[in-house]
Amino acid sequence: MRELLSYGGVTTKIRAMKKNLFSDEEFRELVSLKNMEEVYRFLADTDAYREALAPLAGSEIHREMIETAIDGALYKDFSKIYNFADPAQERFLKKYARRYEISTLKKALSRIASGSGVLEGEPPHKAFFDKFTQLDVGKIAKASDLNELIRALEGTPYHEVMTSTAQRPGAEIFDYETALDMYHFRDVWRDRKRIVPEGDVDTIAKAYGSRVDMLNLWFIRRAKVWYDIKPEEISQLILPVQYKLKRSEITELIAAPDEESFAQILKKTYYGRRYEELRPDNLEDMYVYVLKNVLRREAREKPYSAASMFSYLYLREHQSYKVTAAIECVRYQLPQDEALRSISVF
Repeated sequence: MRELLSYGGVTTKIRAMKKNLFSDEEFRELVSLKNMEEVYRFLADTDAYREALAPLAGSEIHREMIETAIDGALYKDFSKIYNFADPAQERFLKKYARRYEISTLKKALSRIASGSGVLEGEPPHKAFFDKFTQLDVGKIAKASDLNELIRALEGTPYHEVMTSTAQRPGAEIFDYETALDMYHFRDVWRDRKRIVPEGDVDTIAKAYGSRVDMLNLWFIRRAKVWYDIKPEEISQLILPVQYKLKRSEITELIAAPDEESFAQILKKTYYGRRYEELRPDNLEDMYVYVLKNVLRREAREKPYSAASMFSYLYLREHQSYKVTAAIECVRYQLPQDEALRSISVF
């Protein structure tokens, strides 16, 4: 009864908002479009993006404008849930909003690395970030290099994260992104018992623990195959949380001399035993599948819990990623089947 009283309003709102989640058929139609004008008209006719895209009516449509509106629709959904939250749920949601802070910082890092210059005018979604986060997105938008970006983060926990990374010899964008992710997951894991009521702690542990485990598996293989990073360096870079993945298994995976050995060790882990289709070459796809599976099960079994908020927001975020990827497919006019395969990893 306590859970029903606490989560009744939020859960009812989320059930209504689930109409914003696209079907497979809607994604199939989206990737079959021919240009940005068609993409705009299609998205503007959906419940998910109608409100966010309305201000663009009558404008010359560019990809960046649509992608900014897609982010805005996600932030609007977050705000709607927050408006129905009680103080305990607000604590969780504000911690969850760190994901959006880190996403913004990664975009700033990418912009600086590409040399595309500072952002002119008021930065997108400033009102949202002013209300829910610690970031001064105005300063971040005006940062023209890494040093200016770090200075723009003074007074936030990201300042120390970025400063420490900058002190590493040869640090690259990948290192900054990894450091930001490590901070976020370590922060949530450490505070999980303080940001939700006691009955929700297990849900947060399952959601974040499974995600960290799968990210570590994916990162270990990526580091070995794509970047040829030495085993001792990989150990220092993986996320410092273990849930179902044992430390001894992580050590064995890092030391695996080849792909076959890696696959054999992977099969013996909790995730290899639970998901028969898990292989080294599909870890990225399985990361998304496993977390969706965990969150949907938790939301179904515990509808009046933090799982309802976490599950919906996660699925809504992944819809944003898929829609953005679909827009890229339209931009390059990929055949429909190829485009659907390329967005299936999200």
